[in-house]
Amino acid sequence: METVLFRVRHVLEVGGPYPTTQPRGVDSVGYGYERDQHLMAYVLTGLDRRLTAIARQARVSFGLYSDSDIMLLLHHMPGLMDWSDVQYSYHLAPPHQRFVPTPDQVSMSLIFVHAENHIVAAVRNGFLSSEFAGALHEGLRVQSELPWDLPRYRRRLAELYARYPRSEDLLPLCSVRCDLQG
Repeated sequence: METVLFRVRHVLEVGGPYPTTQPRGVDSVGYGYERDQHLMAYVLTGLDRRLTAIARQARVSFGLYSDSDIMLLLHHMPGLMDWSDVQYSYHLAPPHQRFVPTPDQVSMSLIFVHAENHIVAAVRNGFLSSEFAGALHEGLRVQSELPWDLPRYRRRLAELYARYPRSEDLLPLCSVRCDLQG
């Protein structure tokens, strides 16, 4: 599954188009934040009615791995997705997302998109725990204050994935975990 940066700047509606430059038919997950909320976009192939129903109701678990310039959001939805992770770097974010949200921004929206046609299949809103949101915001603050070195970032990320090839291998290293509430 491919990781992409999240670049949505307008309201998304179920049945409406999802703006992306990703090719059709490619699974991807993206994380970002804007308009006072955190966003995860799941662009998935084979997102039928059964899987869309699971997406709307399944327990959603998150873990946060943050070490200097490396930040991974681990996520899991039983019946839809095993543990996976999405990378995030403040310095690679689009300009409108290059800010550090305040710790009281705990809302999270999950957007599920048909990879075949980029139509929004479901939107799910909830909340992160205040502990998780605080750790996430602190990681973003740290990233924002570090000098940017893309080759170093890529090298460190490759080393991390070589040492921990599966997302679930990273779970013990997460500083905080929570389930989506609401």
